[in-house]
Amino acid sequence: MNIAAIRRRANYSRIEYILRFSWSIVSIFFRNTPRLAYPLRNWLLRIFGAKIGARVTIYPSCKVFLPWMLTIGDDTSIADGVGLYCLGPLSVGNRVVISQNAYLCGGTHDFESTNFTLVRAPIVIEDDCWICAGAFIGPNVTIGARSVVGAMSAVFKDCQADSVYGGNPAQRIKTRVFND
Repeated sequence: MNIAAIRRRANYSRIEYILRFSWSIVSIFFRNTPRLAYPLRNWLLRIFGAKIGARVTIYPSCKVFLPWMLTIGDDTSIADGVGLYCLGPLSVGNRVVISQNAYLCGGTHDFESTNFTLVRAPIVIEDDCWICAGAFIGPNVTIGARSVVGAMSAVFKDCQADSVYGGNPAQRIKTRVFND
């Protein structure tokens, strides 16, 4: 058996291949819905198994790879150009803002494997976080509640709650202070 056949067999189940094909067709419609058609996009994601809370706003240019791996809490906003590459479970909490062109990547490859086996890992964004524009969140990362990940930051390790992170790789800059 050749390497390509091994990779295909290991990466997805047969039903996932069927769902991926179906979603690739529906996602064309998803991306071409009117900007304010949030309920329609949420409904389309729910049809494909996503768990979407109340009052969630997802912009049409957001790209969702495997919607059945996606959970989003209430009052969350996902902006233009966001990539949700949810190969593993992707959980986004309540009152989260994910700004333009952020990329949440729940997959990687095992570089210690001769065939670079696909690794499907979870990402957890806890309640009241802000993932700023252009930020990258890598696989197997948890962003603690009420934290901020600065613009263009790259996060490869868990982030503490109530903290501000920035840079590449992201480092803890300070404790988040609330003025209200």
